[in-house]
Amino acid sequence: MIGDFNELLFQYEKRGGNPHPNRLLRGFGETIEYCGLAQLPMDGYQFTWEKGKGTSRWIEEKLDKVLTTSTWCDINTMVRVTNILTRKSDHSALFMGIHDPMGRARPRRRFRFEMTWTYDEGCRAVVEEAWGEGRGGGLQECIVHCGSQLSRWGGDRYHKFGERIEQLRKEQLYLKGCTDLDSLSEFRRLEEELSRIEA
Repeated sequence: MIGDFNELLFQYEKRGGNPHPNRLLRGFGETIEYCGLAQLPMDGYQFTWEKGKGTSRWIEEKLDKVLTTSTWCDINTMVRVTNILTRKSDHSALFMGIHDPMGRARPRRRFRFEMTWTYDEGCRAVVEEAWGEGRGGGLQECIVHCGSQLSRWGGDRYHKFGERIEQLRKEQLYLKGCTDLDSLSEFRRLEEELSRIEA
């Protein structure tokens, strides 16, 4: 079972605010045990819900969990749960991957046109030049060559945005849960910059 259980198993699954009532922790823990379930460990940030983000009353909790039986875990030995932080929701997204135990190689990534490219004046020039270069081989050759050139151009140009977003998220992650004025101010500044870059 995966999702928002709206309950905690341990006090360390909460940061900020008042401690969680011990009777509720015990009750949820006993219920999980009675059902023969256990919580899978999670990679990444350990809190999945937040309230008062970026303020002195910031509360974070691990409300979202993956619960399984030991039999299921014995069958799915390569399972990994990852917390994917979101910026627009108060809950994170949990991703549960069951990795291929045979270790087969991933298929080669296919070309995908990125709509953000259309906002850059250079996109048109790349398409026109690539189309002209591939013209001798017919329509299919034009399409393949154009895709290749756009991938190279777009990757070189836009991976820097991805790197900057990743850097800002790391800086913001370092500040999560800090409620002193300087940290809150810096967190909000990073939030504004992330919003601007993503837009």
